[in-house]
Order: sequence, then structure tokens, then C-alpha cells
Amino acid sequence: MAEFAVFVVKQGGSFSKAAMQQFKQQNLAKFTGDNADVGTIVDGLDEKVKLVLTVGQNGSYLPIPNSNNNRWTATVGSQALPRDNPKAVKFAKLLQGLERIFESGATGAFEIPEERAPVQNMRFPFATAKFVDDHVCNTTKTKVPQMMDEARAVGERRMIRSVRLPGPSQPGQEPPSMNEFTNIPASSTLDLHSAKVSGALRDEINARQKEFEAIYTYLVSAGKRSQTLLLGDHEEVMYTTKTKLDFYECAKGNTADDDLVVQKFAQNYLRYAVQKVGDKWLLHHMGGRAAEGQVGVAPNNFQAFNYANVQGITAVPGTFTRIG
Repeated sequence: MAEFAVFVVKQGGSFSKAAMQQFKQQNLAKFTGDNADVGTIVDGLDEKVKLVLTVGQNGSYLPIPNSNNNRWTATVGSQALPRDNPKAVKFAKLLQGLERIFESGATGAFEIPEERAPVQNMRFPFATAKFVDDHVCNTTKTKVPQMMDEARAVGERRMIRSVRLPGPSQPGQEPPSMNEFTNIPASSTLDLHSAKVSGALRDEINARQKEFEAIYTYLVSAGKRSQTLLLGDHEEVMYTTKTKLDFYECAKGNTADDDLVVQKFAQNYLRYAVQKVGDKWLLHHMGGRAAEGQVGVAPNNFQAFNYANVQGITAVPGTFTRIG
């Protein structure tokens, strides 16, 4: 079962503006770049309209709708809408856009199609460019106050956004707006300016390439992929480094206008997920940190990964799989 099909099952084949806005807020990263137009469609849906997919003979939902087929119904309350009604057509276009997002490739611990592969960072070739942009401090910043400022700037970019308020703008002035929080709960920035530290992390990630590949191969075998997607999020596996790193973490204030509070956590272990780029598995997702003595303690909604089904790979402490 493909990822989009799993998404449809989770929604019960039923789609409303409220449900789609909630999904968008929980998955903002899916609605950026080439997919920003899908987010615009979500915002433009009529909150009174509901679209329901038809269930096929085998109990699965029929393919996504368009205005020319009868695989779906759109209603306002108990009243059916014609399929060519502009409000109904918007829902059909939304599902077509969502299918494009989901089927563009898996995330987390999984390989994605080559044409959608993330960009590799050249300064830190063991990580994707996105990971470095979001989680690695500018290497010209070597003093603690500088790193805290850098972490705060990254945190503001990732955790706070400006939203346009209704109403006209005054001539020569910016449109009225306000700040609000994104769905990112915290922002962590790593200190990798030391060649010794970044080299140790590089060597560690490179040394685990066969393990990443073997775990991926197991998780997509024999329907395991569909089972995992139906049970939880996309982030099936979380790893923990042996290398200790300095973290600078940003926490949200009481309001989006408050300054972010930055705290240094020295010599913690990195929790992370990987993604395949070319023939390499690279750091791609930050999963937080683990203090000394906490490497083997599973984060919330995770449990220790069972290596029994991964042939020829020695179990590594601090590797977890999602359970919810």
C-alpha cells in the first residue's frame, strides 16, 4: 500500500476543510517549495463542503476523484453538490495535489526517488543540506554567545512565522500582520566548528552505511512498510550517535513575540534519522539529544529496534523504531 493510500485510510475516505487544515498544520514541511500551491488550495476550501470517497468491492477506497468520474460525492450538509461545482472541484484538486506530495517519495529512514533526492551538503558530506541549514551552527561562530545568537536566529526562522491579517494596508506601509508559532516544538543547533568533532561524526555516519541499508531493506519487505505507516508517523527509525556534541536549544516563549530562550547542553548524543542521497545514507532529520546514561532509553512513542530480522548486522545501542 502506497503512502497516499495509507493517508486515505487514516482519513476514513472523508475530507473536510477543518481536517485538511489540521493535517497541514501538523505537516507544514510537506506544503513548501513545489507543493506550496497545495497549501493554498487547503486554505481556499469551503468549510461547509465535505468530500467522501467511494469504497470499492474489496473494501479499499477507489482512486482519487476528478470531475469526470463517479468515485466520490461532495455534500453541503445533507445536500449533494454537482461534481463540477467549483467548491467540489477544489477538493478533487486537493486530493490530486496530496497524492503528488505523498508519492513524490518517502521520508525519514526511507529511500526516495532519485529525481526527488535531497541535496547533499558539501562542507558536511555526511548530512543533507536541509539538516545543516536547520541544525548546524555557522562554523565561523566559535564563541558561546555567537552560537547562542545563531541558534536563536535559526529558531526564529523555523518556529515563528508572520501571517497576514485581514484588512487593507495603508499606502507606503506593509500589510497588517502578526506573528504565530509554527508546529515545530523546539529548535536544536549543533556546534560542529571543530574539525575533530565533525570528523568523528562523519566517520560514525559513514561506518553505519550498511546498517542503514539493511534496516531499510527489512522495513520495506513483506508489507512491513504499509503496516508501519498505518500505525504511526513516517519516521520509522531513530539512531543515536556515539559521538558527543554540544547542543544549543531554543524554546518557545509564552507568545510568538517573546524572545526565544536559548540553552546550551554540552556533550550530549545526537538522535537522528537518515535518508538516501545517491548511494549514501545521510543525516537528514534531527530527533533531539540524549544525555549521558540515556542512550538506551527509548524516546516517547519509540521502542528499541529489533535487529533479529536484519541479517549480518550487529545491534547498535540507541537505535529505536516508532510504535505510535
